[in-house]
Amino acid sequence: MPRFKALAKAMYANTAGELVERLAQYLEGAMKDGRLRRDDPVLAAEMLMSMLAGVDRVKRLFGVNDQRETNERRTARIVDCFLRAYQT
Repeated sequence: MPRFKALAKAMYANTAGELVERLAQYLEGAMKDGRLRRDDPVLAAEMLMSMLAGVDRVKRLFGVNDQRETNERRTARIVDCFLRAYQT
């Protein structure tokens, strides 16, 4: 639990929260255009961001460096998986 709740909430809203909102707006447009399956765009944005940063962040926290593939290749595979999950 953050010590300064209002400050923590504002910091999130202006950083990662803003990124989620912008990505959700983009995904919502793609859903409305029929390029992606209709679903909750905020959940989709949060899921994509988690897929891209989640495990890698934990590895960095623990000092684990097991780069089995390039970042570009890993990112491409994650985006491909996300797009298959949301295909129409």
